[in-house]
Amino acid sequence: MGCFSKLTGGRAAVLAVALSLACATASRPAVAAEPKPKVALSPANEARLAELLKKGPVAKRKAWQTRMKLEIERVTKATGLGADGAKALEGIATECVESCLGSWTAMVEEGWRTFFNEQSGAEEEGSVVMESTEEAASVDWYGEYDRPYEAPKWEEGLRKTLSGEQFAGWKKLENERVAAVMKESAPVIKFAVARASDSQRRALLAKVAAMKRTLTLSKEREATLEALARTAVDAVTEELRKRAERMLASMDEEQRKKMLNPQEFYLGLEPNDLKRLETTWKEGVARVLTAEEVARLEASREDAQVRRAAAIGRIFLAQMDEKVAFTAQQRERLEPIARRLVKDQKQLFPDVGQGDYYRVDPQHFLAAGARASKDEMLAILDARQWKNWQEICDGKSSPTGRVRVAIGGRNATPAPTPKPGTGSPEPEALEHAFSDYFQKQSTAERQRLLAFHILQAEDAGRVAGLAPEALARLETAARGRTEEALARWKTTNESSVRSQLSGVTVENVQQRLASMEGYSTRTIGGKEKLDPVWERSVKTELTEEGRAAWERELAARSAYRHEAIAAFLLAEFDRKVPLSTEQWGRLETLIAGVVKDYTPDIEMMFSSTSQWYLQSYTMFLPFAAVPEKELQAILTKEKAEQWAKSNEMSNVSSYWENVQRYHSQRLGTKKP
Repeated sequence: MGCFSKLTGGRAAVLAVALSLACATASRPAVAAEPKPKVALSPANEARLAELLKKGPVAKRKAWQTRMKLEIERVTKATGLGADGAKALEGIATECVESCLGSWTAMVEEGWRTFFNEQSGAEEEGSVVMESTEEAASVDWYGEYDRPYEAPKWEEGLRKTLSGEQFAGWKKLENERVAAVMKESAPVIKFAVARASDSQRRALLAKVAAMKRTLTLSKEREATLEALARTAVDAVTEELRKRAERMLASMDEEQRKKMLNPQEFYLGLEPNDLKRLETTWKEGVARVLTAEEVARLEASREDAQVRRAAAIGRIFLAQMDEKVAFTAQQRERLEPIARRLVKDQKQLFPDVGQGDYYRVDPQHFLAAGARASKDEMLAILDARQWKNWQEICDGKSSPTGRVRVAIGGRNATPAPTPKPGTGSPEPEALEHAFSDYFQKQSTAERQRLLAFHILQAEDAGRVAGLAPEALARLETAARGRTEEALARWKTTNESSVRSQLSGVTVENVQQRLASMEGYSTRTIGGKEKLDPVWERSVKTELTEEGRAAWERELAARSAYRHEAIAAFLLAEFDRKVPLSTEQWGRLETLIAGVVKDYTPDIEMMFSSTSQWYLQSYTMFLPFAAVPEKELQAILTKEKAEQWAKSNEMSNVSSYWENVQRYHSQRLGTKKP
């Protein structure tokens, strides 16, 4: 669930992710089932989780006590139960609450362990989860765990406490209430069930399409498999509907009102549903395909996974290279380690089915990097590189080098708003807002530039074998280079921002500035105008041989990045159009050339987007540059035509003309 989902930040988003993980990974404990091994976390996240598991049950107990108090009030009002009877029910309710806390705690521990593990380094998100404990405890409709108001002990207690007539009357009222809820909720349930079912159906139909491309199925067998996909999903749809009815019926009135908006009520398949769906699908496929065809599919899948692991390992290293600065020799030694680190990050190895939009979250790369062994890494990296590696994986640095400026956040200083009748001049208030915005932007940009320039100094010193005192002088020059670049940036940035926000007023300036969050006029990749002082320092401190060696490393690093991006794009393309090893190799050569030639232009066009090659709506752009005849010569004509008609190709084709225009402008040539 949510393999490529974007963590947007904020209490609601993090809570949703944590609860989704809990639902996807935890189910009601089976009798005599062996406990699953716990996901190991870093010491810092183990400490956070320990605190959560202290606070969580306390908050959940409080929420359930409130809920059971309302249940008792409803029973008392409906049946005329006396004070002694109500007191007896309070004791039973307390027992039910305590008996159910264990299954809830086990579920959220497993879910939050998964969350902390998959969001390694996301300290802010971890802190938000900690702050959301009471909010999480109030949510009582997702996940398979015991609930006190549904516990057999609670109904047994009602039977013992109420008279036969009272109990029958209570059950009649409850049935009428549930019937009314079902009538009111029917449209929401229908929509939610259809949405969940359609998602699973599309995923299975995508598998059928992949089978057809790999095995060249006849139309008859393809139709049979498509019918099987629908049948397999139908087998779990009824269970989804029943679960939705139970969830809505068990909510209190306030919670249910929030869910009556179809966009707010989501259903997901529980582990048992997924197991039943998978079993039905596999058994049906075995009846349609021959044993030899099943073996071919499995072999194709395994080949794709091996290629994907290699590609993801390389893109992971390319990401880390931006902040650690490896040598070519180090990258070669790190590649097998990178493949090993990423292969267990399941979010990077999704199934064939995927939604219309997805992105690969860089946090999954950082989670993999956080598991690197210190001893193993220090056998390859120097101490400073290992420190940089740790900092980026701990969330102290961004893999893209991009620092977003928070406007209107906890630490932002709002511009003073004129009080009625004071006659406070509007220009002064506007300038206060602009000044605060530019100051925050400058602080972030200085940090980014300084990190980039110091890294370059370290890289040059490492390659050229500089003595400590020579490296110190080069780092001093890097600091001066930062201030020079920042001064140029400030002038351009302020002029650009003011021109885009002309006509703002004191009433809307904060909102308009907030909409500019993350905006920057700097060029992509830190390629600022060359500073003569820096250039002289490099020539002074590095020998001619040392400069030549460093230039070779820079060229090798750039080439590695382009090749890594191309390989990753092939891995994504392979999920859409299964490739043989030969087809992969031939197509990779073409795509690598396009990536090398057009990356600056793609980055210019999508300058506000985190790495374009990790976004589904931009990652396939290089394929738009491959002529159809060349693609058909590598793939079969049928596969090439299927790709040409795909949504992905249609989307990137609409962008490609603009990319070519940027390319022509950059090179000073006419558009081809």
